[in-house]
Amino acid sequence: MEGNPSTIELAERKVAELQATLSEIQRMLHTAQEAQEAARRMMPLLMMVGGGLAAAGAVWYLLRRRAGDQHQDIRRL
Repeated sequence: MEGNPSTIELAERKVAELQATLSEIQRMLHTAQEAQEAARRMMPLLMMVGGGLAAAGAVWYLLRRRAGDQHQDIRRL
């Protein structure tokens, strides 16, 4: 069965477009996988920073509370 040359050309162009689209999707998937891996590697660091901030907040709260208690003691005198 012989096909019309214009139909064959259209089909070849469509195949080329689909291959380009597939290549683009594969590139985006690879980029997403790299981003996921980077986030996974950074998670321990982010957890340490969060823990440090929580500890600093607790110390700040205790120091402020202690300073407030001393301030009240001075007012009582």
